[in-house]
Amino acid sequence: MNYVLDINDLDLRAGLLRLDADRREHRITNEKCVQRAYDLMAGKLASVGVELTEEELLHLIPGKVLEAAVKYRWQTHPELRRQRRIRGHFAIVNSPRTVANSSRPARIPETELTEQLGAFRVTTYFLSGWLGILGGRIRAWEANSLDSRRSLEAPAPVSGRQYQTESEQAPRSPAKPRRELTEAVTNTPTGRDSKAHLSMGNQLDVAARRMPKKSSSADRAAKRAILKEYGSKRELNTIDAIASRLGVSRTALYGMTTGDTERYSEDTLRSVLEKIGCSRAKWDAKPKRITRA
Repeated sequence: MNYVLDINDLDLRAGLLRLDADRREHRITNEKCVQRAYDLMAGKLASVGVELTEEELLHLIPGKVLEAAVKYRWQTHPELRRQRRIRGHFAIVNSPRTVANSSRPARIPETELTEQLGAFRVTTYFLSGWLGILGGRIRAWEANSLDSRRSLEAPAPVSGRQYQTESEQAPRSPAKPRRELTEAVTNTPTGRDSKAHLSMGNQLDVAARRMPKKSSSADRAAKRAILKEYGSKRELNTIDAIASRLGVSRTALYGMTTGDTERYSEDTLRSVLEKIGCSRAKWDAKPKRITRA
């Protein structure tokens, strides 16, 4: 079906407006808006019969999500960056490599904008970070596409009855009471509170408490300290900024600090340690326990 994905489509626009409303009321973060917008657009393509191939999952949808993120101010313009103004003795020197929210944005040189993402030209570093934020949703929709393709390729029964009577059908599990469903929703990380106003250290601490404890508290604290030290040296005050600089998702960083290997791969951890300048021995080192005399 020749359907053109457009963020001004009535269904998509209504969904994006609801996401922006939740963000403005501090119920979800900018990163969560981006991830849910990906689900919204992927679901729209699937509903109209478009097959979700690698082209749609890795190029088309991420580009349209970026257009929506810039429009609703979940993400700054990818072709611009801010300059930090440094006062000298006799003049003001512009340093385009550092980020400062108090300065005016300047356009990135054309030689650095080597990648095309939707309607924007972006740097290789930005593209890697953007796909890192959407990495979990890309994998999920890729799995859904494979499941639907497998069901279509399954052979139909040749003979015999193709139906079941009510007595032959498998018994249904009892429905959960409404109170249990309400508690399950309100106890999720996004329904319980918002982390948009928390500092980097608080975000790491909150996430570590909510994730399964697969390492000791001392190990988690040591790993968080390594990431904090890396962020402070580069003026990265939030975990989102650190994750974007490293080209991974925030969930992956949480998994690395808690030892939850389901949230990251060994190659991703090796790449992160190389970027922050931390050896594997230091990362896995057990903190020394202080014994009292």
